[in-house]
Amino acid sequence: MTLSKKQLFSLSVVTMKGVRIGRVVDVGLDSVSQSVVTYYVRPPWQWRMASPLIIKKQQVVNMTQTELIVEDVNIVIPTHEKLLKDITGSTVRQGAAARAPVV
Repeated sequence: MTLSKKQLFSLSVVTMKGVRIGRVVDVGLDSVSQSVVTYYVRPPWQWRMASPLIIKKQQVVNMTQTELIVEDVNIVIPTHEKLLKDITGSTVRQGAAARAPVV
């Protein structure tokens, strides 16, 4: 499957459990193999803020025309309340940083 730049940067990024992480906003390329090695993902709550999440290609499970499906990882996602909910199900207080582990 070949995607245009517009299609790639409109991919919704979701975990295997179906949790929406955000959208692809940039990619990192390996100059030797000319392939994507990292995906930069901007969560919906962080469109104008700091650095995007970094998803390594090893964390990608599948890619469709509309979604990039990634492993279930420990990413903190803020809710509309003043709590942050970890996609593993636990709840943490506000102030925890959004993060994606780099493999």
